[in-house]
Amino acid sequence: MKYGKLTALSALLTATLVVTGCGSADGTGTESGSADAADAAAVREGETGGACELLTAADLVEVEAKDTYGKGYHTELFLDDQACWFKPYGGQSWLELRVTSDGRPGSTQFDELREEASDHKPLSGVGDGAISDTSQEMETIVVFYKGDKVGKITRNYMGGAPDAQKREADIVLTADLAKRVIARL
Repeated sequence: MKYGKLTALSALLTATLVVTGCGSADGTGTESGSADAADAAAVREGETGGACELLTAADLVEVEAKDTYGKGYHTELFLDDQACWFKPYGGQSWLELRVTSDGRPGSTQFDELREEASDHKPLSGVGDGAISDTSQEMETIVVFYKGDKVGKITRNYMGGAPDAQKREADIVLTADLAKRVIARL
């Protein structure tokens, strides 16, 4: 029970830090605009490992053709459950990558997550299996697995729910990011 409370507290604290912008270069919750290109080019040096080694701000910049993401903020939530959060410069939304392996086959873990998603669609060409989920108004999610590892990339929209066309475009971009993560698992 102690570990469950510690995990929940750690996740809450990390999410709070990301949402409030702690770790920003100027203390305002945004990164310095003049350092965008330099940060994107050298982002691995600023990340703290784990899930941030599987997906980087440089990947986000390259896939999305925008130089907007700062370094990732990593935490190991519990055993082999890791997360990395990315916040756009000046933005209110964020992107989260979670990767886990609980010792069971990835397909079993994936099937459980798929059952939880009420509005999921299969995605082809992403790992051993993948779905997108747009059931939550303020999130677009891609869940995938490769071997015994399961990943979930969530785009959180804090500035308001995007239209259907934007969400479909975000699914394509997020699936491309998932392919990068899978290549590094």
